[in-house]
Amino acid sequence: MSTNEFSRSGLYRDTPPPPYESLQPVLNQPSPHRGTSSVTNTASPTFPVTCLPGLESLRGVDQLTIEKEPVDFCSCSCEPFYTYNVKNNLNQQLFSISPVNVGCASYDMQLFDSFGNPIVLFQRCLECCSSLRIEIIHTLGTIIGCVQREAGFFNTAFVVGDAHNQAIFKVKRTSFEFFSGNVDFGIKSAGGSVEVGKITRVWTGWMSAQHLYNITFPRDLVAEMKVALLGAWYMIEASYQASRRNHDS
Repeated sequence: MSTNEFSRSGLYRDTPPPPYESLQPVLNQPSPHRGTSSVTNTASPTFPVTCLPGLESLRGVDQLTIEKEPVDFCSCSCEPFYTYNVKNNLNQQLFSISPVNVGCASYDMQLFDSFGNPIVLFQRCLECCSSLRIEIIHTLGTIIGCVQREAGFFNTAFVVGDAHNQAIFKVKRTSFEFFSGNVDFGIKSAGGSVEVGKITRVWTGWMSAQHLYNITFPRDLVAEMKVALLGAWYMIEASYQASRRNHDS
């Protein structure tokens, strides 16, 4: 699928956005007193993109950094809890991601804005205690997309779909770590012909407790599909956590 095909599909906007430098770094986070009023876009009136409430800060962004921090353990969960901070390339925090709906076998992850309002739910669907699929649901109940894991003989791919389960991107590891080093996952069109970005698991050292991911994608990609790519990151991180538990057991 070419870039023009992406544009015709509505995932890219035909009208190019203004330069990123002309936008405020953190755009239109909703008021902590959300109420029932709609979110009003005031930062860039010439920007042609609309999006679901709470996702405005993703407009004009082409890179995200995700930092992992340990939170807690729970006697009712088989897994440790982690929280994740999502920042833009100016190191400004846009969101946090934390576990919710904790059970013995699984938990979901919730995306919160900088005021602590829930925005998006990453809801896991489990089979045989292995996360194979997540659905990405806005707090208003709107389905944003889904991510499905496709197990391969040597490599695992993650298919990112839209609200209609139509495959949009395929995320697949393109580099391998040998004791140390970054690991890259290329983001390509569903057919694999166009590379549009990358998810990188950043090596931070043997003794470092810091865990970092970088995600790059087109600046004019709609905000909802940027969130869907966050879902792909979550599937990658969940796979790493599962392999580590298996190694330690």
